[in-house]
Amino acid sequence: MSSFIVSGNIITIVLNGKAYVIEPSHLKYEEIKACLNTASDDELEELANVQRAVSDFVDGKAEVRDGTIYFNGEPVHSLLAVRILDLMREGFPFEPMLRFLENLMQNPSAQSIDELYDFLSHRGLPITEDGHFLGYKVVRPDYTDKHSGTVDNHPGQIPEMLRNKVDDRRENTCSHGYHIGNLEYIKCFGCEGDKVLLVKVNPRDAVSVPKDYNATKLRVCRYEVLSDYQGDIELQKKTELSESCYNDEGEEWEDDYDDDYEENETCDPCADCARAEDVGCSGCVVYEEA
Repeated sequence: MSSFIVSGNIITIVLNGKAYVIEPSHLKYEEIKACLNTASDDELEELANVQRAVSDFVDGKAEVRDGTIYFNGEPVHSLLAVRILDLMREGFPFEPMLRFLENLMQNPSAQSIDELYDFLSHRGLPITEDGHFLGYKVVRPDYTDKHSGTVDNHPGQIPEMLRNKVDDRRENTCSHGYHIGNLEYIKCFGCEGDKVLLVKVNPRDAVSVPKDYNATKLRVCRYEVLSDYQGDIELQKKTELSESCYNDEGEEWEDDYDDDYEENETCDPCADCARAEDVGCSGCVVYEEA
């Protein structure tokens, strides 16, 4: 049998010989308060122990104290933490977000972690059960990358490069690294005939979010190709894009790193680019053979 006492706004419940002190900061405070006289002992214990469930799910690395998520003893102050707490309060599954947090904390760069929030603030980028996130990528019709034509992007492939080969400076808008984006970026970057892919990224492999395109693209060092994108998306005609942003074959230079090319100079801002007004294009890097 459970027993409880309410003192001011603090509820103390004794369940199976253990006391639970429920303060207003508890994620299930209002729900517990509303069902004190009607819920079974098991139901009350499940509500009271929701904070312990956080710790159990990620092997004790995360916990909730006073309405704040802690990871490895450090408070997590971010939109991600707020979202996890909101999901818990509303009764939605929060475990994928905790796994995402665990993966994110393996990212070696504090700057990359902060910038990733900008990218993920856009809609349409789901979190997977294993704590990864989904994005989109444009490739050539033969599934090779648009820059070098050598990186295989068929479904099931997992392209990977050394992290230190990916440009981590977000002010460099077009530079070395594997690029993915949300669908708004894909509409600006893709051309008729290109393939659009659904890809999966571990947040630990995120490197930088370039400032152009309103933070709708991301440079990463590793990703997994899941499938062709099955939704409807209208890609631009090549004639609608500025030739200054393309090489001789009509492909952008920015997409994937190639040792045969080095950064040489920066072209003029794309004032003549049809997409400049829409996405704030700040100029593209020009590469020449080394």
